[in-house]
Amino acid sequence: MVGDLLRLALGLEARLARGAAAASRLGADRDAALKSLDVLRDERDRLAAALEETVAGEAAGRWTARLDGLLESRSWSLSAPLRRRFGGADETRLAALPAARAVEAVLASAWWDMAAPVRLLARLLARRRR
Repeated sequence: MVGDLLRLALGLEARLARGAAAASRLGADRDAALKSLDVLRDERDRLAAALEETVAGEAAGRWTARLDGLLESRSWSLSAPLRRRFGGADETRLAALPAARAVEAVLASAWWDMAAPVRLLARLLARRRR
């Protein structure tokens, strides 16, 4: 009976040692997998940021070109004296905004709306000349 208990104790100790070794290997494998996961996530984030920067850069370029066209337009320059006299969106304030927001501010301004008849007349004259 004591011999059986001794064999049982030795068997359990051996099983525990094998389980501890397996758990240690699993822990090491888990740590390696987590490190790989971190590397993959960092690479994914880097690629996503690069893609977003590329797309945003192209869009920002289009918005900047559109804003430059609006600010150099005859409609905007005709309203300059009125904007200086009565206040309104000026180029320095618009330059502080993101290009998309600045385009929106120009197109939503009362000064742009006031120049609408001039733009319409200019288009009609241009069509008539053709």
